[in-house]
Amino acid sequence: MRQYFGTDGVRGVANAELSPELAFAIGLALGEDLGRKGSRPEVLIGQDGRLSGDLLEAAVGAGLMATGADVLELGVLPTPAVAWATKAHGASAGVMISASHNPVEDNGIKIFGPDGFKLSDREEERLEAAIRGPGAPRPLGPGVGRRRAAGALRQAYVRHLGELGCPLTRRQVVVDCAWGAAAPVARQVLAATGAQVTLLHGRPDGRRINVRCGSTDLSSLARAVRARGQGSIGIAFDGDADRALAVDEHGEAVSGDHLIGMFAPWFRRHGWLKRDGVALTVLANGALRAMLAERGVRVAETAVGDRYLLESLRQTGYRLAGEPSGHLLALDFSTTGDGLLTAVLLLWLLGETGQSLAEAKACFEPYPHLEAARPVGDKARLAKDPRLLSAQEAEQARLGPSGRVSIRPSGTEPLIRVMVEGPDLAICAAIRDNLMALIGRLDREGG
Repeated sequence: MRQYFGTDGVRGVANAELSPELAFAIGLALGEDLGRKGSRPEVLIGQDGRLSGDLLEAAVGAGLMATGADVLELGVLPTPAVAWATKAHGASAGVMISASHNPVEDNGIKIFGPDGFKLSDREEERLEAAIRGPGAPRPLGPGVGRRRAAGALRQAYVRHLGELGCPLTRRQVVVDCAWGAAAPVARQVLAATGAQVTLLHGRPDGRRINVRCGSTDLSSLARAVRARGQGSIGIAFDGDADRALAVDEHGEAVSGDHLIGMFAPWFRRHGWLKRDGVALTVLANGALRAMLAERGVRVAETAVGDRYLLESLRQTGYRLAGEPSGHLLALDFSTTGDGLLTAVLLLWLLGETGQSLAEAKACFEPYPHLEAARPVGDKARLAKDPRLLSAQEAEQARLGPSGRVSIRPSGTEPLIRVMVEGPDLAICAAIRDNLMALIGRLDREGG
């Protein structure tokens, strides 16, 4: 059983379970592993601007340099920029210090291989073993690693995205950067497409990252877009900008399911929809599945999480995948989810088709989809409680084949998540409330 790595790297409350000592040990383990492969390793490091980012970046970097690896500091930059730059520069690895959409006090460590993809389970398990092991002899004198800034790679990432797509006719785009990693580069990237860009929460602020803003709270973005009127759209990133959601000109939310519904036929026209298929998680809306089936697009279903989507893409040969949360993978363009890339592709689609975002998202009408989450003491135990599983089965029977009930532990937070979807909103709401009440009772009994 893995002790440190979860579904998306190592994550936890910074300076508590994700301590600088652990971050240093991760840097040591990674540096020693890379050092066994031959030449002096070079590792890129970026962060999303959280208050604990400097602390953990320094600790990971110190661990790497203690093994003889050189560190290139990217500063505050989106997670996908680290992945792209790692591959483009030919670095040995990339490290991102971020907890994505998690609360301010959390942080995390994500690691990318030289191909720009996140480490596999086997590679993470090898690092875990090295963290617990005795460690290798450390170099002295000129063998110790050094660090330097890597500003040129930041600008190369901006140029890479800005050169995609077709020119726009000064479309009004309001961008919510969530006080996070998109803030230093979002205006440059989207302005390069011809968009007229207004930023909300548009600078890194570790005290407010993800707080009532960004892709986890679209309310302020919706108000800003409605104020600008016809022809404007909104785009919201999470803290590390690996996902994006949108708001149409009426201030209505555009989910990741809507984005997949728009992108799949458009990708097919451009020849990017390999093998006429997409990968979706179990949370994808049933109406999206029906719409794709009508258009002859195959669907591969996965567990929740981008690592499972990527695994499915590699197995099926498909090149497009996504989650309702706005985490999209388009492997012809990026090795990982990239919110800025999603935004550029969306603007490209709208510019090419001449549609408004409201018109484009009308490709299907979603079934009512309700989600709720509750903090619990032992999420693993609760998720397997036979009383909860029995209740889920009974509620699924109540919904019938046109609806779905999902209960799962969060991969990154101490939460149990409930999702209910079906044609009847009232029934879905009653099922959600019943299950949340049961989870509360079971948690209190176990506490």
